[in-house]
Amino acid sequence: MIRGARRFLWARGGATAVEFALVSPMLLVLLLGVFEYGRYLWTVNALQHTVTMTARCMGVLNPGSTGVPGCATGAAFDASKTRAYGEGLGGAWGVPLADSNFTLNASAACGGLANFSQAQVIYVFNTYLPQILPSMSAGYTINETACFPNQS
Repeated sequence: MIRGARRFLWARGGATAVEFALVSPMLLVLLLGVFEYGRYLWTVNALQHTVTMTARCMGVLNPGSTGVPGCATGAAFDASKTRAYGEGLGGAWGVPLADSNFTLNASAACGGLANFSQAQVIYVFNTYLPQILPSMSAGYTINETACFPNQS
């Protein structure tokens, strides 16, 4: 009996499997957290690009071309076209945006200077892993703003 107990205590046959079973959940949580943080950074970058290009479209009064939406009707700023333009850019990046995400101002003051077009996007980033990342389970608000000088 004692000989069997000693043999069991000194056995190394399943040590690797036990160690893997103890460490793998933590590694999985770390890996999923890295992926989700990367997705968050992707979303921030996509929103910054979207809002920058939307402000630029407003500033140059881009009427668009065949198959490409613009932000102006004739030589006048058009808020609904601009929102549609921004929604299309966000959608191309994989970030679904709605009219309510945009705040547009065609005659803003940016950095103390007047006569700028300003676009703002407010978006709530939701994680796919709320059980693993409880700090982001309620969503994280991303607020991006950009200005572009009006061309006249």
